Amino acid sequence: MPNRWIRESAKTSKNLNEISDFAERLFWRLITTADDHGRFLACGSIVRAACFPLMDRLSLERVDKALGELVRHQLIDLYAVGDRRYGHFRKWEEHQGPPRAMKSKYPEPPAMTSEGNHAFSSLPVNSCAQMQTTVHSCEQLRTNVPVSESESESVQRERERVGSASVVALPLPPHPDGSDQGKRTRRKPAGNPVPLPPDFAFTPEMRTWALDEGCAEPFVEFEQFCDKARAKGWTYIDWQAAWKNWVRNEIKWRKERAHA
Repeated sequence: MPNRWIRESAKTSKNLNEISDFAERLFWRLITTADDHGRFLACGSIVRAACFPLMDRLSLERVDKALGELVRHQLIDLYAVGDRRYGHFRKWEEHQGPPRAMKSKYPEPPAMTSEGNHAFSSLPVNSCAQMQTTVHSCEQLRTNVPVSESESESVQRERERVGSASVVALPLPPHPDGSDQGKRTRRKPAGNPVPLPPDFAFTPEMRTWALDEGCAEPFVEFEQFCDKARAKGWTYIDWQAAWKNWVRNEIKWRKERAHA
């Protein structure tokens, strides 16, 4: 990977000044992972692995939130080609100079208008879940995240509008203050409820997720959950999601009992 430039103008950048400290850390680390055209793979799990390889307990939610900040402050844009999510820096050549490589590693982002603004809206940061990417580590993003009917339909209309073009652009992610949040239509989960599968096992990914949520003893909670599920004869469509709900409820109840 070629060396990258950090310009003195970064100290007085209004956009950089308005983002959180973690989002700014992500911004600089993304620069080191982008190709010569300023493009990069933007699925949360891939960004986490590439930019924070030593931060094992860093949650995907925090990475996606930081990506959303960079999008909202017009530092990067996200776009989809097929079932993969990509990103690129808006002012890459202005700060890094002309690309050394003739061709980018990644697909071309949507075109820009004559005023220099992108003629598309950026992808929501949780679009890995909506696109059902085949990257295994994105599965955690998909758990318990219903796909919006309106968003799915808008993607289909956009694909039909551009014809053979495969680039898909979706609306900006909602702001953390709750503004601009569209109505979401829940889909009924596919499949039928089943008893606890014999091969339902505790994994390192489950442990990391539970620790990030604030659970002090993930394996103890897992054993208690499984014991009660067998004793009560519980059935679920998604046992992974059911266990996560159990952990969240246990954390909530313990906090309530502590303040009682």
